[in-house]
Amino acid sequence: MDTWAATVRLSITGPAAPTAPTDAPQPLPQGITLDHCDPRQGRARMRVAVRALDVASAVSAAVEEVADAVSIWPGVITVVGVDVLRADEAAHLTAHPEPIDLVDDTGAGKLLGVTRQRVVALAGTPSLDFPCAVAPLTRGHVYTAASIRAFGDRWTRTTGRPRKVR
Repeated sequence: MDTWAATVRLSITGPAAPTAPTDAPQPLPQGITLDHCDPRQGRARMRVAVRALDVASAVSAAVEEVADAVSIWPGVITVVGVDVLRADEAAHLTAHPEPIDLVDDTGAGKLLGVTRQRVVALAGTPSLDFPCAVAPLTRGHVYTAASIRAFGDRWTRTTGRPRKVR
């Protein structure tokens, strides 16, 4: 039997989710950590270590443990994804993370074929569902290149100035 490290992604609808383990309606059981929670997006990510014979059993055990831990949280909680690695591989990835392809406003503009100023305008238009910045900088924002490319694929680009309404 191996030890597996699982990350369980949750979707939360209804009342706001806790932002930290201390805000939870009940303390989280030993071995489960609230890794990330964004109540505005209705998303949470929890980490848990489980003992199982194979990856399928590890997924089932992780989902069951997390479901029990959040069973009295308000709202409807749905598991939307599970990542499972052997514990030794998870420790290696934690010590040696894979590089992330990041771009700033200028780089995002190059990927989309627009100026940096246009990227700032696109990001400020809620109806476009522009990707969230990974981090704000003093001179703009940082995005994952993959999220900018995905936005470019679904964005219906219009040219020219909007018509004047008379």
